[in-house]
Amino acid sequence: MIWLTWRQQRFEVLIGAAVLGLIAAALIATGLQMAADYQQTGVAACVGPHPSTNCFTIVDAFRNRFGGWEGTVGRLNFLPLVFGLLFGAPFVLEMEQGTYRLAWTQSITRTQWVAIKLAVILGLTLLAAGIFTLLMTWWRLPFDHLDGVFNSQDGFDFEGTAPLSYAVFAVTLGIAVGTLIRKTVPAVGIAVAGFLALRLSILNFLRPHYLPPAHMVSSFAGPARLSGPGRGAWILSSGWSDRLGHPISDVTVIQLCNPASFPSKIAVFSCFAAHHIYSDTVYQPASRFWLFQGIETGIFLGLSALLLAVTVWWIRYRIT
Repeated sequence: MIWLTWRQQRFEVLIGAAVLGLIAAALIATGLQMAADYQQTGVAACVGPHPSTNCFTIVDAFRNRFGGWEGTVGRLNFLPLVFGLLFGAPFVLEMEQGTYRLAWTQSITRTQWVAIKLAVILGLTLLAAGIFTLLMTWWRLPFDHLDGVFNSQDGFDFEGTAPLSYAVFAVTLGIAVGTLIRKTVPAVGIAVAGFLALRLSILNFLRPHYLPPAHMVSSFAGPARLSGPGRGAWILSSGWSDRLGHPISDVTVIQLCNPASFPSKIAVFSCFAAHHIYSDTVYQPASRFWLFQGIETGIFLGLSALLLAVTVWWIRYRIT
């Protein structure tokens, strides 16, 4: 049965391997160039404990050079969905065509049949998603060193355990829908719509509030202007306030301390301090990255387990 399942998945495995190969070639080529530039131009030293005075110029040049790549690679955000649907398609197609009935007339039971099928499909999905996640984690290292992995949505979606759970949810959703309606094309469409609806809802509404965000009011006076949420924190919102946190509008700030009227940032900060203008930031600390990863992974894996249970039950008791 394992051999048969593998034969049914060979074409999809070849497609998945080709997609991963092309992506890996692009990521390795650009990643090596980016890593070399990160070291040779002094960006790495700017992240260290004793940055030089011209670090702003060095880092800004690096961002201008490679920021476009980060945006382009960010479009791969939903590749785990592609892997999930790709490896789940043969299962749904078999349910549509009814070829599973031949296997059930042999010595294998329905439970054994579905267990082996799902184990192979989930294994292939996790393997592809795992390789992709490792590639992305390596590629994004310079940006993670500069900004922190939590401060970017791409970092959260591409690294850690969450991408694996996205792929598992995609494949289990597609299989569950396909088992219920036994139509491949509609099942794929429903799975895509359901996956995107959940991912975007969690991204925009749930993830920022897994834990109550922290709130910081910091001064621009002297060394205090360097204080803040810390490198890598996920900034949810930022603005101006007085010392007690009462909001100050952008119009008022510009009227009092228009940056265009000052020769340097230090002069602007001095103006802010003189007028008692403070920075007001709402954020999730960088230390919560893995906790948030665990919460989001748990949500998608929990839903995946429920979908698998529905699939197994439906096949055991409702499919004829």
